[in-house]
Amino acid sequence: VEHTVVDRHLAECTAEKNIRTLQAYAKKLGVLLIVETVSPYDPKGWDSDQNPNARLHTHATHALSNVFVEHLGKDLGIAINNDISHTAAELITNNRKDLWQYLYARTVALAPYTKLIHANTMVEPFNGTDSHDGILDTDFAENAFPSKVQFTELLSVFKSRDDVWIVNEPQRDH
Repeated sequence: VEHTVVDRHLAECTAEKNIRTLQAYAKKLGVLLIVETVSPYDPKGWDSDQNPNARLHTHATHALSNVFVEHLGKDLGIAINNDISHTAAELITNNRKDLWQYLYARTVALAPYTKLIHANTMVEPFNGTDSHDGILDTDFAENAFPSKVQFTELLSVFKSRDDVWIVNEPQRDH
């Protein structure tokens, strides 16, 4: 029901039950189910080309936290897609140092279960939305987060892994 917030515990129990069902179905088909980290807010209007200020006007999605997603990996063996912007967006702050420490710590915590990374950045305001501002030098020149140095450090968490795919996920020109 639109504009109705479901109890977090009920939402997590329902999600876990449904994910277990999807996991069993995926195994029957011989495919890998991957669950993605999600931003806690969405812009009003998905297409920023149509509405460049959409990220300034957000609404809460009441998304399941990336701590819950970590539980799915750790306790249920579910593969994780760490969407860099989604994971970072869970901490709502314009303090880049705090945001970096949070993103790095969450990436390390999710790493054992991570099979896919959506490589993207975001720009201020860091208000719980993701901006998919690319990973090009021009994006970094626009002060995107994480910085190029931070991005390199973040991806180095996976340098000895051959079972993780990293997919660039900018706003456009994928």
